[in-house]
Amino acid sequence: MVKKEFNFKTLAEFIEHFKDEQTCREHFTKIRFRNGEYCPHCGHKTVYTFAGGKRYRCAKCKQDFTIKTGTVFGESKLPLKKWFIAIYLLSTTSKGISSVQLAKHVGVTQKTGWFMDHRIRAAMKQNKGQLFGTVEADETLIGGLEKNKHESKKLHKGTGATGKAILFGMQNREGETKAHVIETVRADELQRVIKQTVAQGSVLYTDSWCGYNGLQGYKHTVFDWHPWKYYDIDIGRRNSAGK
Repeated sequence: MVKKEFNFKTLAEFIEHFKDEQTCREHFTKIRFRNGEYCPHCGHKTVYTFAGGKRYRCAKCKQDFTIKTGTVFGESKLPLKKWFIAIYLLSTTSKGISSVQLAKHVGVTQKTGWFMDHRIRAAMKQNKGQLFGTVEADETLIGGLEKNKHESKKLHKGTGATGKAILFGMQNREGETKAHVIETVRADELQRVIKQTVAQGSVLYTDSWCGYNGLQGYKHTVFDWHPWKYYDIDIGRRNSAGK
């Protein structure tokens, strides 16, 4: 993400830009809260910022947290700058880099280098191939109307979905799209595909179909397209669409 946004050509350029902890924290805050602030403990969207801007408190669950809570940087006292350097090295070194080399470049002990290496690689593997960020999901039927088919092709049973394929599509705000043909729109099938396709913690928008009820691990917002209003599960309020 850092590399794509700035396209650094060398490690020296990278370090020159992320010159101190404040710069790193501001950059990561913009990434994590790009869709608005939220509590990593319960997902509530109203949070209070302590003086200095380094700590937050949730208005709902009252728990305190930092910008690192619930991320690959969590439970670590290492500066974000060192984490940023480690991520840059692991994501740009074509032939790979060992934890020993990583420790030397970052300026930490070999044990800490091993810890960072495994944390970062696990995070990269977890999100590989998955959509993340703000994702919209919807299902639709593909196929011709029964009434328009030749008599020999009609199935003469079921509802309007008879004889049609169900296409379940998901798209993030960057335009990346994934689609699956599914057997049913029951909750177990829809939520299985979502968990397979969308990274946990993402903001997920769906319609009000009951198959999305009880979805866990996402900041889930339901749009009721008629009459163009939405219900925000995170904060339990109704607003006009677009507000």
